[in-house]
Amino acid sequence: MLAFEEGKGGFMKTQALLSLMLMAGLTVSAASHSASALELSLHNGAPIKVAVDGMRYGKPAPVQSIFHLPPGMHHLKVWTVMAPYGRWGSQWILVYQGPISLYSGFITRAVIDCHNQLVVQAYSPLYPPALPGSLPCSHSPQHFSCTAGCEAIAPGAWSGYPFPQRNYPMGAADFSNLLRSIEMKTFESTRVNIAREAIDHYYFTSEQVKQLASLFTFESSRLEIAQYAYPKVVDPERYYIVYDVFTFESSIHRLQSALAAAR
Repeated sequence: MLAFEEGKGGFMKTQALLSLMLMAGLTVSAASHSASALELSLHNGAPIKVAVDGMRYGKPAPVQSIFHLPPGMHHLKVWTVMAPYGRWGSQWILVYQGPISLYSGFITRAVIDCHNQLVVQAYSPLYPPALPGSLPCSHSPQHFSCTAGCEAIAPGAWSGYPFPQRNYPMGAADFSNLLRSIEMKTFESTRVNIAREAIDHYYFTSEQVKQLASLFTFESSRLEIAQYAYPKVVDPERYYIVYDVFTFESSIHRLQSALAAAR
């Protein structure tokens, strides 16, 4: 009888231990599912540093992803670099500070727009499944817009900020699309117009201008694009590499004269 009671007590202790372990597991799972996250970038793709509630996260990068944040209202600070990133003497400036709401179980995807305002672009569930109508924008008033409200969310120049303007070249994906679009056109005049339109709206590296000019059949078109793009390059000290696209030295001399007049 005593042995049975001892066995029964051991069984009850085992059951209690298993129950505690299960409850602990459920608590950890619930805690992890109640966390929130933040994904943040700058409208022009420049590297940023981020602090949430005074704590800095990660190394400088174009996109900052921060996980395991408690849901609720947080204070956000965002810096970006003034000088070309990685060069000696780069300076970081504060481009945004203010509140941001994070929601349990969701990653808030946001961008600092061309007016240095925080724009929430989307909420994505951290843990599927997401129930219909459960996204924060569907039922909660939000201080920030759930859609981009600035025409310069795409890479471009800053505006509206009282610091020296820094220009960043067209991103790799957009530049590949531009090259593909030009290559698909038959007429040289159409190809030139597409290139000029892109130059009007974006900045480029000297290497990108070289690739762009090399797409054209006629020397005159290459010269036109090389001359037209010069005011929009971020590294004019390397513009000599564009000379490689020309067949005739006379074209190089004409370009050099045009650039000297533009300086």
